[in-house]
Amino acid sequence: MERSSIDYGEAEILVLVLEKKTGLVLLNEKEVREVAEKLGFRVLGTVGLLIGGKTRGIILFKVVY
Repeated sequence: MERSSIDYGEAEILVLVLEKKTGLVLLNEKEVREVAEKLGFRVLGTVGLLIGGKTRGIILFKVVY
């Protein structure tokens, strides 16, 4: 694997997911998402989180004009 430019906080998140064995990590940065996927994590971003919440009826959207 080539060297990446993941910052300290992003690396800490990956370590935490490894330690807690959650298998799911919420990330937005492309490079970090790719590393997480290579480590076998299921990755979800902000947009995916919002769509999933809407689909399950957890998040309600109101159209404002």
